[in-house]
Amino acid sequence: MTTRTASAMAVLPGNLGLRRTPAPPAVWDPPDPHQWSLPLDGTAARQPAVLSPAPPRLSLVPSPGYGISGSCEHRAHGFVQALIEVAGGARPVQQLARLMTPAVYDAFAARMRRVARVRSVTGGTAVVPRGQVASVRVLELDARRSEVAARMVQNGRSRAIALRLELRIDHLGNARWVCTALVWG
Repeated sequence: MTTRTASAMAVLPGNLGLRRTPAPPAVWDPPDPHQWSLPLDGTAARQPAVLSPAPPRLSLVPSPGYGISGSCEHRAHGFVQALIEVAGGARPVQQLARLMTPAVYDAFAARMRRVARVRSVTGGTAVVPRGQVASVRVLELDARRSEVAARMVQNGRSRAIALRLELRIDHLGNARWVCTALVWG
């Protein structure tokens, strides 16, 4: 006897025999109020389908309509490309002086001096193979601040770059985007 048939049978008191108990009646859930029946004459197939509105989509990264503009991504991509060219020796670090705060520029220039010193000691060339921007992600915190996460590829190796760009007004009253924080990974 299987466990299924044993559970469906009850033991009678005072009797060693087993008796089958009736199965409980089937209970049907009430139909969904939004469900309707289709006519059997085929008229529903000739009518256009009425679709319910799609559920809202959740996204971890904001879509272009929510705080990211194409010009901001374009500006960030160009800045990251300039950083890569300076790091590779194809462009002098002084070209980035106006695009960085003094503290960020000093730290970046010191890093480039250390890299150049290591290259000269190890006998490496002054210009390394050109790196490429693989991807750029931009989050506009507000109209004047953006945070950028980028990935570069050089010699088959990937590196991460994170930076913050802020819109600043210079002494002449011109607005320009300045890098206020920079981290290489």
